Amino acid sequence: MDFFTDYYLLQEQVSENKTWKLLRADNADVILAFLKNVFKEEREIPYDEAYVLLTGFLNDLKKIKSP
Repeated sequence: MDFFTDYYLLQEQVSENKTWKLLRADNADVILAFLKNVFKEEREIPYDEAYVLLTGFLNDLKKIKSP
């Protein structure tokens, strides 16, 4: 593919693809940090475990960011 073909393909994906929308989100850094840490050793975890981990992660983040 040439540059312009790639450009237009990526431009379309950026505007329509849910993954790209997630990466552009204001809280993308929080989401990506959580996913990286939760799934660095396991490919899948039960919902209940993910919920507990996310709750703990968000609580820890609030403590760090609170004055």
